[in-house]
Parts: sequence; C-alpha cells; structure tokens
Amino acid sequence: MSSNQAIPNLYAVGAESGVKKIGETVSNRALNFVIDSVKKGINKRKIEIGTAFDLYLTNAYKRYNHVKTLATGSEPRAVIGKDNIYVKVGLDHDGEEIDTSTVRNLLRVSNNIIISGTGGIGKSMLMRYLFLQTVNEGEYIPVLVELRKISEQKQDKLSIEQLIKDCIKSFGAALPNEEFEYSLELGKYLFLFDGFDEVKALYSTDTAKKIQEFCGRYPENACIITTRPTECDLTLETFTPMSSKPLTKEQAVELTSKLWKPDEKTEAFSAQLRDSLYQKHKSFAKNPLLLSMMFLTFMRYGDIPDYLAEFYEKAYSALYNLHDNRDKGYFKRDFCCKDIDEAQFKLLFACFCFHTYFKENYEFSEKQILKIIDTCIQKRNLTSITAEDFLADLQNAVCLIVKDGLMLRFAHRSFQTYFAAVYTSEVLTDVQQARLLTEKLNTNIHEHFNNYFQLLFLIEPERFFQNALEKGLRKIISCADSSDSPEEYVLKELFFASAVLYKRYVSDGADKPIIEFYQRMPDAYESFYSHNALIVFTMICFDWKRATRDGRIDPDAINLIRYYYSAIRERPVSENQEVGVFFESVDRSNKITDDERKAFYDSQIKAAKIPELMEQIRKSLDDLDKKRAALKEDDFIDSL
Repeated sequence: MSSNQAIPNLYAVGAESGVKKIGETVSNRALNFVIDSVKKGINKRKIEIGTAFDLYLTNAYKRYNHVKTLATGSEPRAVIGKDNIYVKVGLDHDGEEIDTSTVRNLLRVSNNIIISGTGGIGKSMLMRYLFLQTVNEGEYIPVLVELRKISEQKQDKLSIEQLIKDCIKSFGAALPNEEFEYSLELGKYLFLFDGFDEVKALYSTDTAKKIQEFCGRYPENACIITTRPTECDLTLETFTPMSSKPLTKEQAVELTSKLWKPDEKTEAFSAQLRDSLYQKHKSFAKNPLLLSMMFLTFMRYGDIPDYLAEFYEKAYSALYNLHDNRDKGYFKRDFCCKDIDEAQFKLLFACFCFHTYFKENYEFSEKQILKIIDTCIQKRNLTSITAEDFLADLQNAVCLIVKDGLMLRFAHRSFQTYFAAVYTSEVLTDVQQARLLTEKLNTNIHEHFNNYFQLLFLIEPERFFQNALEKGLRKIISCADSSDSPEEYVLKELFFASAVLYKRYVSDGADKPIIEFYQRMPDAYESFYSHNALIVFTMICFDWKRATRDGRIDPDAINLIRYYYSAIRERPVSENQEVGVFFESVDRSNKITDDERKAFYDSQIKAAKIPELMEQIRKSLDDLDKKRAALKEDDFIDSL
C-alpha cells in the first residue's frame, strides 16, 4: 500500500476552471492535485476535467446524502449532517475491529478491500458515508460505482474504465478520455464498487477479473468492493477481505431512536430493545434493515415473530397497513389501486417478485417495470387496475420499490426473495414446483437461490422436501447404502477437504482451533441435482452449521488433521499453524495405513455430524413413505 502523503492545497489553481463549488466547502487537495498534474503532464488545459469533476462531486454529494429507507418511508433523510440517520458500524479484519469513521482507517490495512456482509447489514449505506466523508476530507477523489450496471455492457467487451465514466456521466458530467486515463495513473482516486452480488451471474466471473486487471494497471488508487458472502471468487486475490460487523445493542438503540420523532411508542420500543428484545431477537436486531422492519412490526402488532418467514409476512402487513399520520407513529397513505384487497395486492406483488427474481432483474427503468407489472396484472386477472397505479402504490403506499436516480429498484432484495417464495408456495402446483426447483438444483449456481430455498422451506417444509429434494436424497442414500462405508460416502459427497483454522469466539475472547470443511463441487460430467439436494438439505433443513458447532472443535479430530498433514507433506506442524488436508491425498498416500485412514475418516465423520444427518434424511423419507401408504388405506382420514 502506498502511503498517504500530505498534498499541498492547490485549490487556487482551480479558480480559472470554475471548480469553486466543492472547494468552497472542503479543501479538496486530491482534486486540485489531479487538475494541476493533468495540465502539466499532458499539456492540456485543466478546465474540462475540473468542471466535470466539480459537477460530478456536487451532484453526487446531493444525491448520496439523501436516502429513503423502509422505516422513514417517502421522506428522505440525511446520511451526514443535521437529522441524519447514519449509525457508524465497524468492520472485522482478522478479529480486529476497523473504525469506519474515515476511509483512512481502512486504507491503512490495504489499498484494495472487499467488504462482505449479509443483505441489509448496511454495506451500501457505508459506501455512501465513505463517499461523502471522503469528499469532505479531500485526500481522494471518490467515485461510487454501482457494479450491477456493468450488466448493461456487452459481455465480451466489459470495461471498468467505461463503467466509471458512465457513472460520472449519469450525474451530468463527461470526462475527457485522455485526461481521465492520465489521471488514473496519479493514484488519487477512491473507487467504491458497491454490490458485486447484484452483478448478473453470467457476468460475475468476468467482472471480478476486470476489476483485478484494473487495479493492477492503476495500483496507486484505492478500491473498495462490497458483496454478500461467497459471491466473489478467487480472481480477486489481491483484495483484503473484511466483513461488516452486526449492530451492537447500543448501535441498534441509536438507530431506532433516529428513525422517527420521539414519542411514547418509539421510546417504548427503544426501552424494550435495550432490556430484552435485542437479545431475544438478535438475528433481527443486529441487521439495520431487519431492525427497521422489526420496528415497524412492533409499532403495529406489539410483538416480533420468532420465524423469518412469519417476520417478513408481518413486516409486509405492517407496511401495507400503515395509516393515520406521523404524529401518531404512522404514515398517511392512500392507495391508488382501490379495487383490489390486501390479499390480491400481495399475490400481484409476489408474481412480480417471482418473475424478476428468476430473471435476476433487480432494477428497472420506468418503462421496463410497467411492462412487467402489466404482464403480472394479466396473469392474476386483475384488469380493473393499471400498472401505473400499482407502481405508484409500491413506491408511495408500501415503499417496497424506490426510485434511485432514473432507475427503480427494490427497497431491499430480501423482499423480492421472500415474495418469490410466497408465489411459489401459494400459486404453483406440485408439478410446477417440482420442475422449477429441480431445474434450479440441477445447475452449478444454486448458492444464488439459498435464501429463496430457506424461506420456501420455512413456509412449507414438507412440500419443499417432497418437490425439491426427495428424488435427489433417495439417490444419495441408495448410493451410500451400496458403498463399503455409507457415512464416508456422504462425507465425501458433501466435502473434499478439511482444515484446522482459528476463529475468535466472542464468548470467551480466545482464539480456538476449529475444523472447517470445504464443500465439494459436483464432478464435471455428474448431475448436479442429487449433490445439490444433499447440500440444501444439510445447510437449510438440517441446519448443519448449528448442529456441528461443538463437533468442529473436537481436539482429537483436530490433532488427526495436523498429523496427516505432517505425514503427507513430510514436515512438522507448528503449534498454531493453520493446515488443511485433501481427502484425496489421504486416500492416495502410501504413508498412511488402512487403520490410520479409517481413524481419520471416523474423526471427520463425527465432527461433521454425518450419522445425525443421515438419520434425519432417512426419517424424512420414512415419514413421507408412511403418509403415502396411509392414502391407500380405507380409513386414511384417521392419518390426516
């Protein structure tokens, strides 16, 4: 990483180029340095690039400092300044919390950073804050880029430079090509690439490669990427990983105190959040988006459901039914679509979410979204309403679609995912479900659908098991039973390696070794379906991570991994060294006896809870068989 040198304030040279607006409020050292350097370096006047950046920074600052959220509704709130809604949260880097109050703290660690976090954790809000704060500090020229827009380029001609220029142009500023390319070499940019997870799957690998190449060409600039976990691949090898830290109780209370004006209800919620709700509903309360929905749900119902699907359902109902006025703790809403009821509205929105989810459409022009809505209206036979009125209600009445510049997008993609699952559950027949879910499990991108699968399982667990997983799991169990070691077969069907890593446990603050298993991908010519059915059952229906929490710190299993790593590699292992062993290496090694090999796999099978997993699969299949057998009995009604 290059050091941040003190750059003299060269704002005076900007007077002739008209870059006074930003300069009046901040000492923008980086901008003026670039302007002056471009003039000297390529003998060009600095007027064009100075004017372009002034226009971009001015317009982008205004836009990014105003944000609408689910809880605040149609009233925009500031990120920085008076009546702001921003709550500062930290980032985790190798167990150390990084202060995000200034981008300098991040860049002391690395010039290239990738921030991962679950949906709604506040990654995009952090990027807005870093953009605004960096403009004010003036050490870099920040450019906030929404990565999903790269899908508008031709796949064989992806260009990060063009993406950046298009972003700046969208704010009414055009960068001259020669000056911009030269300025990239000066190392004064901070590129904030937001939302790698919103890049279409077809583009994601090439996009990661292009970002890596771009950073290699211009290494002195700083680049920060945000994504959901597991979305970026290893082509981003020079990026230092950090993860968004969840809200603490204090931060959660601070955020809810900023959502609405203080009154009895808001103060009661904050008090209960501090006393019990945060701990009881921590999975909701530590996420800013879910906390906002939790807040609205509490305002309407006075309690918070324990299950995620029920939580989304009540949160949606709270948004749909908000009424009266803000002084009483509610919005004033009036629906345009008066000829349909709440249930019809819900399934129409679910139809829209379903079709856009499976086409990976997350943002739309007004023309595009109206066309999709109109198609859904015809499908639901609700021709008494118009697409324009329904879109107006989605934006103004329930605030599930928001306008961002010239584009429209979901207030959060988690609603799109939930209602795609609702549509699957309430509208699709068993035959339609089975075909849809089997097709999706028969691809190599099933991780994209994990949240969808989880919500569908929560909505209707038995039907999901029957339509999505049954055939694949029967094949897995059949192959396992015909093998010499059924449990070893299932272990290897799930994983290809295990490793000893160190994770920091909050409970006692100590670094402890744990076993990490690495998920196997299906072989090139093998059907994905049965493998993915096993993966989904393991991770969602069996909740493998929770089930194996204790087993993966088994000292005996950890020692065996260390022992076989040392034997295979023929070198000793230091006390706290992180090591990994490929199962294939254990099988092929002539330094390991059959008895030792069996002992190794027995330990891994135990740590991975394979016997418990297989027992749960068999029980689920047996329960289904018993219900089908009961249908053949004359008195089957007694079994219902």
